[in-house]
Amino acid sequence: MTERESKVIRNFILKANVEEMEFYEELYDHIASSFENRSNKAQSIDEHIDFVISPKFGGIEGIEKMVSRQRVLKKRAIYRQIASELLSYLTTLSGLIKIIAIGLIIMLLNEYTDTLSTVGSLALIIPCLAAQLMRWNFKRICKKNKLPYTSSFTNRIIFIVSISSVAILQGIPDIISRITSGYRFNSMTFLSQFEYIKYPVILLLVIYALTCFSLLQNRVKLKTQPEI
Repeated sequence: MTERESKVIRNFILKANVEEMEFYEELYDHIASSFENRSNKAQSIDEHIDFVISPKFGGIEGIEKMVSRQRVLKKRAIYRQIASELLSYLTTLSGLIKIIAIGLIIMLLNEYTDTLSTVGSLALIIPCLAAQLMRWNFKRICKKNKLPYTSSFTNRIIFIVSISSVAILQGIPDIISRITSGYRFNSMTFLSQFEYIKYPVILLLVIYALTCFSLLQNRVKLKTQPEI
């Protein structure tokens, strides 16, 4: 395939606002394969897109709808993976061992309230920072290699999942506190006042952080990206 033919396919896909790696590459491979296996070898890439690809998908609008459906399916698959990961802590031997180990560590830190609060804070912050670094690195490599996309749908969902705990437990309460009383709110400091609440919450936060790290291990990597 010539550089011009590749550029025509690229521009056609971008017209449909397909700018995420997974969907772009899948669509590109499909169009390129269809063009290479065309029955009329005299047919140009422009003609193939106009008379074969576009009618097959229902034009640009059809591609947008198809990609939208794929996004929903991909999102559901990621959420099922998260649910399965969380349930494994209660339904598998290795998961139960991890919970017991984490619980013992929390009990050992029982005498150091500030340390225990720090553990909870780190469990909130580290997954968020790791997910953001993942996105920055992905975007940097895309730009460096002049790729037609700068994001990954899978990685974006992982990032949203990773920051959701910060938003729910720290961000939203802090905003409400500032508006209503003018003071900052720290969820870990607040929870440390309640002995019967803070330990289960910190245990859940650590499990949540481990789940986020598991998702990060399954992040989308570029072919040009070295294994780390």
